[in-house]
Amino acid sequence: MATLSHIQNPTFTKPAMISLLQIVGASLLICLCSQIRFMLPFTPIPITFQTFAVLMIGATLGSWKGACAVLCYFAEVLMGFP
Repeated sequence: MATLSHIQNPTFTKPAMISLLQIVGASLLICLCSQIRFMLPFTPIPITFQTFAVLMIGATLGSWKGACAVLCYFAEVLMGFP
């Protein structure tokens, strides 16, 4: 009788899935914060919250997960996301 070990024992464990969701969520936060912008009266360059989001993600998730989130954001930009 064949066992269903691949169904009972998935490849992704729960902590790995949580880490993956944190990385994807952080990349979507960068995407959202890049759309929020305001202009200062003395410069034509808009200020966005993207830099703030990257710094906060690096501080909360750590260097490895933060770097993965930024790389995921770059992949989203290459696919055509805003």
